[in-house]
Amino acid sequence: MARRNIDKSVKDKYLDWLMAPPSERDPSTKLEVAVVLGVVPSTLYLWENTTQFQDELRQLKIKWGVKFHGEILGRLMSIVTNGTDTASIAASKVLLPHIDTGPREVKEDDLTEEEDDFELDEEEDEDEEVEEE
Repeated sequence: MARRNIDKSVKDKYLDWLMAPPSERDPSTKLEVAVVLGVVPSTLYLWENTTQFQDELRQLKIKWGVKFHGEILGRLMSIVTNGTDTASIAASKVLLPHIDTGPREVKEDDLTEEEDDFELDEEEDEDEEVEEE
């Protein structure tokens, strides 16, 4: 079987189709999208199994995530606070890992003068305890 060069725009259209929520995809199946794009279905699977294609798809997902991250978290929070018990619990399980609740790792660059002074005071207290013994 002879291979032909397929224009990058065809692959880009397939990537866009993959990024659409499954319920909103038109056409709705890979077989149908292959026909619309003018390729055989096996071409889609070959693309999907390349590192380059997966990298491009990952980059699109990151861009999409950055674009809608705040909106998604806001909607989840609304479901947590206003939804049914079942929906609230499900939304909480998705939302909680995205909420920064723990102590943050302090880096040396983050220290203010006050924090530096506090560290010095602790060292002085330790020195005083040693002298008292």
